[in-house]
Amino acid sequence: MKRRAAAAVMCVSIAAAGFAQKNMVAGGAGAYVNIPLVAGAEAWVSYERRIIPRLAVGVNLAGQFYPAAIFAIALTADSGKITNIFGYVADAQARWYPFKGAFHLDAGLGLGDFLMSMPCLVITPGLGWKITFGKSPVSLNIGIRGEFYAPLGDSVLRYENTDGEWVDLWPFNLGGRVGLGVSF
Repeated sequence: MKRRAAAAVMCVSIAAAGFAQKNMVAGGAGAYVNIPLVAGAEAWVSYERRIIPRLAVGVNLAGQFYPAAIFAIALTADSGKITNIFGYVADAQARWYPFKGAFHLDAGLGLGDFLMSMPCLVITPGLGWKITFGKSPVSLNIGIRGEFYAPLGDSVLRYENTDGEWVDLWPFNLGGRVGLGVSF
C-alpha cells in the first residue's frame, strides 16, 4: 500500500513539474478614461495559459463602472435616455512576451456592453509587465489597455455636445490595470 501511495505521489509530482507555472489566474482593478466622455473604474479577472515560452492565450472578464455618467453627460441610445452606469467586457486574448521576460504585448477580441445599453464587438490591445518575485508563483501585473467598441446591429450611442447637438459615439476606453496573479 505504501509503495502504491509513493508511486502515485511521484507520478503526480512529475506531471505537475511538466506544467509548472504555465497557467496563471489573476485579478485586480483598473481606472480609465472613456474618450471623449468620462472616467471610470473596473474590476477584472483573467486566466492565461503559456503555450510556448513567448506566447500565451487566455480569457479576460471585466466589470465596469462609470460613476459620473449620469451626472456629467446626457446620453441616449436607441431605447431612450441611459440611466445605467455599468458595463462589461469579455474577451479572448493572445499575449506575446517578446523577450521571454516580464514585458508583454496583448491583443484581444470579445463582446461587451457599453453602459449596458449598446452590445458591442470589443477589440482590446494592450501592453504590460508581469513582475515575479524570485521563485514565488505570485506576480504583480501592471498594464495599459485600450478598448475599442464597435456597435453590433443597429445600436447607436449618442451624446449631447456643448452646442446642444447629438453626436454618434463609438466608445474607446484607455486606462491602466494593476492586479495580482498566481502561476501554477
